[in-house]
Amino acid sequence: MKKNQKEYLEFISYCFAQRLSFLQISKVAAFLKEMFSRAEESKLNFFSNHTFNKDVISNISTDCFGKHLVNKIYHDISNNRYSISIDNCTVAGENICAIKARYATNLPERNSSQLNQIHDKIISIRKLNESCDAYTLMRIVEENVFNNNEKKLAHNLIGIASDRGSALVGSDNGLARLLENALPQRIIHVPDPCHSFNLIIRHSLELLSPKVKQFISDIHSYFSSPQRKEKLKQVQRENQLKVLCPKKFVKTRWLSLGESLERLIEIWPSLVLYMDTMTDKKGVFVSKFLKDKRNDDNELVSVDYNEVSNSLNDELFQLEIRFLYLIIKNINVANQRFQTKALEISCLKYYIQECYSSILSLIVKREALNFQDLVKYTEINWTNEENRHIWFFENSSWIQNLLQTQPLLLARLANLTIEQQNQFCSLFKPFLAKILDLMPVYLPLADEIINSLDFGHSFFNFGEFSDKILKFNSHFNIVEKAEIPDLVSEVKALTSRNLSWYIENTKNILDIWTNIEKDESFGVKFTLLPQVFRAAQSLPITSSNVERAFSGIKLIKTLIRNKLSEDKLLSIYMIIEEYQENGKFKICQNLLNLYEKMKNNMKMGNKRKLSDMNRKEDDNEEQKDKDEGLEKRDINELSKMEEIPIWDNCEIEGRKYKQITQKENSIKPTLKQMKLNETSIN
Repeated sequence: MKKNQKEYLEFISYCFAQRLSFLQISKVAAFLKEMFSRAEESKLNFFSNHTFNKDVISNISTDCFGKHLVNKIYHDISNNRYSISIDNCTVAGENICAIKARYATNLPERNSSQLNQIHDKIISIRKLNESCDAYTLMRIVEENVFNNNEKKLAHNLIGIASDRGSALVGSDNGLARLLENALPQRIIHVPDPCHSFNLIIRHSLELLSPKVKQFISDIHSYFSSPQRKEKLKQVQRENQLKVLCPKKFVKTRWLSLGESLERLIEIWPSLVLYMDTMTDKKGVFVSKFLKDKRNDDNELVSVDYNEVSNSLNDELFQLEIRFLYLIIKNINVANQRFQTKALEISCLKYYIQECYSSILSLIVKREALNFQDLVKYTEINWTNEENRHIWFFENSSWIQNLLQTQPLLLARLANLTIEQQNQFCSLFKPFLAKILDLMPVYLPLADEIINSLDFGHSFFNFGEFSDKILKFNSHFNIVEKAEIPDLVSEVKALTSRNLSWYIENTKNILDIWTNIEKDESFGVKFTLLPQVFRAAQSLPITSSNVERAFSGIKLIKTLIRNKLSEDKLLSIYMIIEEYQENGKFKICQNLLNLYEKMKNNMKMGNKRKLSDMNRKEDDNEEQKDKDEGLEKRDINELSKMEEIPIWDNCEIEGRKYKQITQKENSIKPTLKQMKLNETSIN
């Protein structure tokens, strides 16, 4: 027992020495325990029978696992329609471009509980050197997604999701446009809704008072000091308040502003108490974001300490912060939904419309609201003051509506004077109008294709269901024209049955379709509709999946471990994805064959290296012998020479030196010859 304890602690200490986290140690130990429990003693001999040399492990990652997983993805997307998501990010000081492929597969096992499955796999990680324009990205797609322009892989691409960078969405030279021009089929480009929401908020915030943005930035900069944080916590403990500090607002993080505002509202009373304890101190504090604190003359503007305290005690200002949080919260709800892995394409339309409706309901008169026809609102110019007068609440009515709908968050609106209430309305009405104007610009609220993608929820209406299926198919040509009548027949057979049970007892559209395919009571074998459904579920929704990939890549390629090649980095991340999706890595015969091939290649490489080393040693010995022979001969010749007058002797010496140099040069290889020899050996 004591021996086991000793070995146990030795294992734990070694893991700590390798800088593994508690969770990593726990998972490694759990894997080893599970392996020991299911394996015979003879099967555990791999520890002693195989080498764990770092070069061997490195080659296994790329030549075995990497090749196997890449070939598996190529096989899947060559037999199924797929879409890609693309983005770039700085990782360990290098600009990295990552591409993920989204596709649906049909498992052959009829008894499988998940007959149809959505995959979201990374397919390419490449460095962007001096250029990251559209043509560079197009070359990466051709080489790594289309596998050097393999026709079947290019033909099956039906969509791309990306942010709104000019290299990706440029009207003339963006990647999306280059793909549209290069491919014979039509593809759909979906600008990332999360990135679009971020741009909408950023542009709309320009209409708010600078005081609001300045306060948010300054309060977080001020409490970046550990001493001030501890002082705040002390005030919170003394007054029996929650011990919390402000959350830093990061402009590049989609949910950061909403989370920062929520925390500010939560700790507002303790911030007021903190400032009260500091009233005797005089001075100013300066924000870290110096570029945000310079005036028109580029002079640094410092913030008066009392001004921050006054803002915290200003009732109107606090309500402005609370209402801004309410607006951001409605948008962040949609943002969080778009970042979920299990999101379906049919939900894209509903979540965008739901977010748009929530903003409309904050400001548009109740009698003017009609959520069944949102398209008409997208055609209104909300920045026009006359339109706002027609559609928006009057100031007093709006205040009453907010008090009724948000009694907890905005209850203090009732305490404001009429002048303050009007000031509140004049601040936020243009702000909301700007958001309503920008949402149709950045989001596909009225896109015909996006609006037809919810056909999975129209089973009960043959006409509507059939129209959406045929419209979708006409855009992407999933089913050939000659087979359209058969497709319509399958639609009729499907809509003729009551499908309530399938919808109520399944979580998503793919599960619904899995149960329908497994049900033989329909009397019809569906062959065309499944292709359309799987193609629809393969369409891109967001590029947040690539953002998540970068978070994982940054844990692999760090400033310390920054020499990982692109192929090794891709292979390691693909292995991680395989474990995340399946919980384990199935070792198949193809993988074993790749391992044997890798071993043979390494053996041949080692033999070749050994042969090259021996050849170089022989060449060096031969050259050494020649040099020694030349030197002896020259000495003998010089010793036989008679005494010659000094000037004649100098002339002869010069000719002799020239002859010796020419002989040496004829024997020794030139730099060009050495390079040619090296290339021939390799």
